[in-house]
Amino acid sequence: MRTFATLLCAGALATPATAVTDADPLRSPACTRALGALQAAREAGDASVEALRQTAARACLGLAGPPQRIGRPIEPPTVVAPPAIEPPRPPQARPAPALPPPPVEIARPPVVTGCDANGCWADDGQRLQRVGPQPVGPRGPCTVQQGVLLCP
Repeated sequence: MRTFATLLCAGALATPATAVTDADPLRSPACTRALGALQAAREAGDASVEALRQTAARACLGLAGPPQRIGRPIEPPTVVAPPAIEPPRPPQARPAPALPPPPVEIARPPVVTGCDANGCWADDGQRLQRVGPQPVGPRGPCTVQQGVLLCP
């Protein structure tokens, strides 16, 4: 079996190179003539360049019909608008928390700072007239308990 494979390889290598080149259409006399005519027409600026090019393609490439263009037709580039990116919006400001109501102010009862025969003085600057044994405030008679003046 090995001997057969060796002989087969040796036979393939012994094939003359002229058989390969004779079948090559690029080295044929018809291709050489067609390329020469095409080159001469290009140098002369002849209008028949396209027809000569097709003839050279058939002769050199071994085409039976006119050559076919490969690929897709050229199209103008697609214009794409740039993306519109909006910057992030700043976060909405939260409303300020409602302030608590002011504390209810409880009026301190005035303290008697001093008395005389006609009345007493309170620490808030009021003068309370004495009617009998009791001082009288703006709304009526007051009582004094341990120095604190209680008026209605």
